[in-house]
Amino acid sequence: MYREFKSPLTAQLEITSRCNHKCIHCYNYWRAENSNETTLTEDRLTKIMENLRNSEVMQMVITGGEPMIYPDLLVKGLEMAKAFGIRCSINSNLTLVTPEIAQAIKVNNSSVLTSMLSSNPDEHDHLTNSKGSHGRLLRGIKILQEAGVSVGVNMVVMKQNLSSVYETGKFVNSIGVKSFTSTKVCPSLGDDVFERLKITKDDNLLIFDQLLHLKDEFGMNVDTLTAYPSCLSQDWDKYGSFLLGRSCSAGKTFCAVGSNGQLRACVQHDKEYGDVVSESITSIWKRLGKWRDGSLLPDKCKECQHLSVCGAGCRATCQFFGDIKSLDPDVAEACDFKPVVGDKNKIELIDKNLRLRINPLLRFREEDFGTVMTTGKSKIAVVTNDSAYLVKKLIDQEVFTLNEVFAKYSLNTSAHKFLSMLYDKGVFVEADDTKDDGIIIPC
Repeated sequence: MYREFKSPLTAQLEITSRCNHKCIHCYNYWRAENSNETTLTEDRLTKIMENLRNSEVMQMVITGGEPMIYPDLLVKGLEMAKAFGIRCSINSNLTLVTPEIAQAIKVNNSSVLTSMLSSNPDEHDHLTNSKGSHGRLLRGIKILQEAGVSVGVNMVVMKQNLSSVYETGKFVNSIGVKSFTSTKVCPSLGDDVFERLKITKDDNLLIFDQLLHLKDEFGMNVDTLTAYPSCLSQDWDKYGSFLLGRSCSAGKTFCAVGSNGQLRACVQHDKEYGDVVSESITSIWKRLGKWRDGSLLPDKCKECQHLSVCGAGCRATCQFFGDIKSLDPDVAEACDFKPVVGDKNKIELIDKNLRLRINPLLRFREEDFGTVMTTGKSKIAVVTNDSAYLVKKLIDQEVFTLNEVFAKYSLNTSAHKFLSMLYDKGVFVEADDTKDDGIIIPC
């Protein structure tokens, strides 16, 4: 059902399960009092990084636990990622960052996604179970900004902070952070606290409304990191940026590697498929076939005409509620709806005289069926090898227009739509555009 990539495009590496916070929503449910914390040794980290390179993983996120508890491991991971040509970002609560760590992040061309649960210090500290964490977070953001490191802020939204999304985004904007995502709380397998935190279908739309308000008022880059069922709302004209073309990437293009070395389909799911210290990721990846062949999807969703722009929501959430093949709780009761939407598959043709350049974050990977191109955002482009060759040739040109490309390579004007698609996928950017925050969103 889904395209078979030879290995994941993106991997999330948890270098430790230890954390200096005890956030009430965290998926690291094994951090209970009776659990055994695990941390990678330098030798195991080296073997995992070499495995990522040999398996041609294009981008990665270093996380935990809290990765800055072990700055030497974090920096080694960053250095190896840079040396191997793997684009890398970090997920961190930033309460332990120092100017030295910030400089290492900058030197290794990385970026950071952090978490703010509320602009209200008391509410944030309550949800992290760590007094003073809000103030330490702000200090950490400032340290990174002074070092010139790109920072994005994500807000995990639950019943307790649902009404704070707009105010938190507004506050984030006021301290100079322009990238803000809000993500609904997800269940953690093996934990029963979710029932106290979960939000309703309608609450999701309240999140979207607050994000759109932030975008309209402040011009912020807003998004969600959740793969929602597209039928959550029929108003695709309004909410399409949150609902369309962002199906769950677990086991399809993404994997998580735990601090015990075990590969999982995603950070929320607990099933382990193999040890990446002793076995190639490419070999382990083949065991995740059920995530790609459609067998984990509910029959009702497989029959839906909108599945191609959806993906049926989150399988880990469904397993939490009893059956991984069941309907996502946010699926519409009636799927025979007619969404309010224009032609979402229509590519808007760009001006042939628009000054363009190749996105400096662009990465290439050859597959049996062609070449994958990605910039680390949720959109990927799969093209023929000849088309990829053309794009690689354009890298040598600092600035170009489509008219110049047509003339130099004797292209037919029918290529206009294809090149406009590459612009839509982020392969091309406007010559003066410097807005990319460097934050990796799983493909």
